[in-house]
Amino acid sequence: MILGYIVTYAYIMLVLFAAVVAEKFHLLGQEGRRKLVHIMLVFTWLIMIRYFEGTIHLVLIPATFVILNLFSYFSAKKETGSSIPVLSSMERAGAEETPGTVYYAMSIMVAGSLTLLNERWMIPCGLGLFCMAFGDGMAGVVGKNTSGVWAKHITKEKSIGGSVACFLFSVAGCALLLVYLGQEVSVAKLVILGLVCTVMELPGRGMDNITVPLGCMGIAGVLF
Repeated sequence: MILGYIVTYAYIMLVLFAAVVAEKFHLLGQEGRRKLVHIMLVFTWLIMIRYFEGTIHLVLIPATFVILNLFSYFSAKKETGSSIPVLSSMERAGAEETPGTVYYAMSIMVAGSLTLLNERWMIPCGLGLFCMAFGDGMAGVVGKNTSGVWAKHITKEKSIGGSVACFLFSVAGCALLLVYLGQEVSVAKLVILGLVCTVMELPGRGMDNITVPLGCMGIAGVLF
């Protein structure tokens, strides 16, 4: 158990540190830094189910980050950026900041709770989290770097290019997870899940870190 905590927190700190270093050396901008963290942190789910499957620790670890991210979020809203230096890699300073990082940790906590209650939810919850990380994460990256028809907005925040990226990368991310877990990969089911992810990602303002994983978990629970 102690080893599991060490590995989990060490991985999280490594990702956050790498994102800060990448921005410092101008390898990534602020938004690129945030999206790197957004995508890479989902792999904590694989670490957690490796060490803590069937135990309350599946809930306790993300719960600590709900608390830390709440503190960091309210600090960032004061224009100064996060008062927890390493967590600054997940935040925007000032008015642009949304509680998306809080919702991200809450979604992992919900996934841990469902898996703790019934182990059959381990895969559907993982699929929901990978949709959030890969689909929603890459939608932001692609959406801000498109032009022409791809840059046209579907909603105030979401573009056609971003939504297409959301679909493609959510399907790819879920396929990656299923292959890793030794599960059958059904293209038809992944397409359905990708479409659900794309629709659930539209709300924006951080809410997609709730709507995408929870919506996709529910659908994945039926499909898988």
